[in-house]
Amino acid sequence: QAESPVGEASCTERLGVISLRHRDYDTAQERFERALLLFRKGKSLLVEANCIRRLGVLALSRTDRATARPRLEESRQLARQAGDRRREGNVPPPPGLGRSHGTGPEVHDQ
Repeated sequence: QAESPVGEASCTERLGVISLRHRDYDTAQERFERALLLFRKGKSLLVEANCIRRLGVLALSRTDRATARPRLEESRQLARQAGDRRREGNVPPPPGLGRSHGTGPEVHDQ
């Protein structure tokens, strides 16, 4: 029996979160990119939006605003498209476009 792409993607994404928390940005990016490909195969907009949000947060961690902006906007649009207002609101605004709280990017499990 074939494994679920969404199940594998979820595990891969969690490993990316661990890497991000340990500031291993290269490994985190590899894991989030892999998870995103698998989420897209599973056709789940909400988990795809969350993974893209994490890539945006990763870009912010690297102070790469040029990458963060389109990732965060894409995540917000996918959440909106899926009809999840709560998750849409959990996407930080792109750098330079909105509120600024706290001292830096954070990763929250949802």
